[in-house]
Amino acid sequence: MGRLILEQGRLIDPAHQLDTPGAVIIEEGRIRAVVPATDGPISAEPGDERVDVRGAWIAPGFVDMRASLREPGYEHKEDIHSGLQAGAAGGYTSVCALPDTDPVMDRPSVVVQVLERAANARGARLLPIAAATRGLGDEHLAPIGELADAGCVAVTQGEKPIGSPRLMRRILEYCGGFELPVLTSAVDPTFPGLCDEGIWSTRLGLPSTPAAAETMALARDIALAELTGQRLHLSRISTKAGLELVARAKDQGIPVTCDVTAHHVTLTTAALVDYDPNTRVWPPLRSEADLEALRAGLGSGVIDAVVSDHQPHHLEDKAHEFPVAASGVSALETVVPLMLERVASGDLDPAGLIRLLAVGPMASLGLEPQGLMEGHIADLTVVDPSRTWTVTRDTLVSQGKNTPFLDRTFAGRATFTVVAGELVYRASEKQELS
Repeated sequence: MGRLILEQGRLIDPAHQLDTPGAVIIEEGRIRAVVPATDGPISAEPGDERVDVRGAWIAPGFVDMRASLREPGYEHKEDIHSGLQAGAAGGYTSVCALPDTDPVMDRPSVVVQVLERAANARGARLLPIAAATRGLGDEHLAPIGELADAGCVAVTQGEKPIGSPRLMRRILEYCGGFELPVLTSAVDPTFPGLCDEGIWSTRLGLPSTPAAAETMALARDIALAELTGQRLHLSRISTKAGLELVARAKDQGIPVTCDVTAHHVTLTTAALVDYDPNTRVWPPLRSEADLEALRAGLGSGVIDAVVSDHQPHHLEDKAHEFPVAASGVSALETVVPLMLERVASGDLDPAGLIRLLAVGPMASLGLEPQGLMEGHIADLTVVDPSRTWTVTRDTLVSQGKNTPFLDRTFAGRATFTVVAGELVYRASEKQELS
């Protein structure tokens, strides 16, 4: 098998202070050379596959820390093949699969089944996240050591926060013994609203979830991380007050990291005005002040990662009135375009975007970073910030078409995705405008 050469690109790797024109030579699944343009042209060898990326950014592979791939149990919404192929189309080389399947990913046999299915997907790599408890319940811990041995990279309760402080402490301490981070979505479940509390909840007549629902849950979990000294990742921060709590915890040396979703740094409660079921998400969309705080946090270092929170649904699950429609967005393919908008607006520079989509997720998971370095695994994402395309039901690879960004034209997208040296995704010219 010959070499794969990505050339005529802009090499960006913030972990290694790299930002220069050049090329990457890939052979046998690894990076054989990173070649700055100043070194001159690369000599041809028999069997080479040369890909001119036309000035696009060549970056370490993007990693999504939060996606529901639905299989096993909910294949009418998504399956592992379509989900991982959608991930590759979105520029992801690895996708963390949540355990909210049927059966729940709370035992090694389910993990093995999922990984076997993923091996034949020819898309992004699947990183399984185990259930912290049996059946995602509130009583018994899952066999976390066995799940780690089976290949799980973290534990979580998925959509649910961990209700009991005592149980949360046990989970943190037990996972610490296996060097597994705990991922939690910290929102108090006794405030299950559809809208941020404020003028829009009143105007639209929707039950609300106040920002305090997030800060109360965050404060508890941060206190437990401090008590145990164990790593805790706080997922889907949605409020200014919540982000301020995380910032203070980091300043105090508490071992916490956090992420936000791309839709929470793009949309506010004003998007609910038409009661579009595709704007129903959890946590709910928040205020303009929250949006601005999250955007500021993208470049400040407080936010470690941006996640898709990919939750694909069958059309019938969303074909209801707003209050009863299924919650969630099909999001793997729209994160990069949405974050490129933040680059265009000045909230981020290109290196900052790559930090949030590649470097930060790997560090938050405690995994060995992969960069644009000789000898590293060839997981690479190519992003063309000027490549326009329109999101339609036909251009989305995911089975889930439930996105508030349907029929929106973006300036920029992932155009090539390389996983372990294999070119698993190449954007079609026909997808530019459909």
